[in-house]
Amino acid sequence: MPNHAKFAFYGKRTAVDNETFNVLVEGWHQVAGLWVPLPLLSLTCTQGASVGVAGQAVINTEYFADTIVEAAAWTTAREIISPANDGIALVKLDISGCELVSVKFDRGTNAECNGLWGIF
Repeated sequence: MPNHAKFAFYGKRTAVDNETFNVLVEGWHQVAGLWVPLPLLSLTCTQGASVGVAGQAVINTEYFADTIVEAAAWTTAREIISPANDGIALVKLDISGCELVSVKFDRGTNAECNGLWGIF
């Protein structure tokens, strides 16, 4: 079972560059028939100038985060690649053997926010 995930976050701006949003990544374990959440990482993301491609999963009016700052962590097994130069920031995270992963967003100053992720 893969134990690591990689995330790239993006969103639509309301008007200006460098808008922010918050992200909480949680893992879920099943214990005695109940799904129990395990907080893993809380982040603040700032959008840069890199956009997606028309007609693709991230479109040309959605901006990738170029800066990601850790707000809180409940695991030491993580890597944040945060170029802060209009490149695309990434987060690599050990998901601690969780069976499910959820991502919660707080839009902050953004019109919308979302993310791409994969397990490896």
